[in-house]
Amino acid sequence: MKTLVIVNPHAGGGRALAIWDEIGPQVRQQLGDVSSAITPSLEALAVALTDAHTEGVQRIISIGGDGTNHHVVNAIMHHNQRHPGSSFTYATIPAGTGRDWSRGVGTPLAPQQAVTWIANTRLRPVDVGWALLDGTDRYFLNTSSTGITHDVVARVERSAKGGKTTFIKAILSSLIHYRPVPLRIWVDGRLWWDAPTYLAAFANGRYFGQGLMIAPNAEVDDGLFDIFAAGDMHLPSVMRLVGQLYQGTHIHNRRVAHCRGEHVRVESPQGAMVGLDLDGEGAAAHVIEYRLRPRALLMNT
Repeated sequence: MKTLVIVNPHAGGGRALAIWDEIGPQVRQQLGDVSSAITPSLEALAVALTDAHTEGVQRIISIGGDGTNHHVVNAIMHHNQRHPGSSFTYATIPAGTGRDWSRGVGTPLAPQQAVTWIANTRLRPVDVGWALLDGTDRYFLNTSSTGITHDVVARVERSAKGGKTTFIKAILSSLIHYRPVPLRIWVDGRLWWDAPTYLAAFANGRYFGQGLMIAPNAEVDDGLFDIFAAGDMHLPSVMRLVGQLYQGTHIHNRRVAHCRGEHVRVESPQGAMVGLDLDGEGAAAHVIEYRLRPRALLMNT
């Protein structure tokens, strides 16, 4: 199988390039016919995939985090739609800040171990999330959420620096300043939630937010979102919820609603823009619709 390794030079505060320099010989030894591309922009990523298709590449491996996954999966899904007879498979060597998709499917977080894991694990089809944002479609692999999580992402994106320290500072600032906003959420045609919302999450994978186990029972090939919502609460309750999220025990918290579904619609009752994130990448829309593309992408899991 011909393989293209895509390196996001911005991932992990620039660590992805150093990781590729370190593991490149191992990748070639264990995976055979391997080429690489440095993709600092979405335009460079699109060119790399077009060239890979021309050269007969079958497998794409990215070195990066959840944001890298987001952009690569969007590019692959659009490519596979245009060329259904030559679909790319996908694997990831975690190098970003969050690495939540990798954590959820069991990819080792150490890059050298991840290479061996990719070489020896089977391919299987996984679900891919699809979001329609005021008529514009985006794919996501792991989770999408709104509420305080979008506030955290927006603070990180406004910062000139990246990395774990910036993320922690953004969380602390959001915990102090964020105020819940009214949301309505329909699940499979039924109005499921109508209240001020501190957090709402729509999960394909199990983790988000750098290790928070938002959906402990999620399966990436069951065709269903695991959906969570938490309403207005005081700071002590929020801190208790954060602690529960690390253990996955929030599913027993009476302040947290949970269901599963195939089709989700989210909007503000006032018609305001709703801020959200997709695999940690910020966005906003007046009306958000989510569906899953069942078993749409072959991945190492």
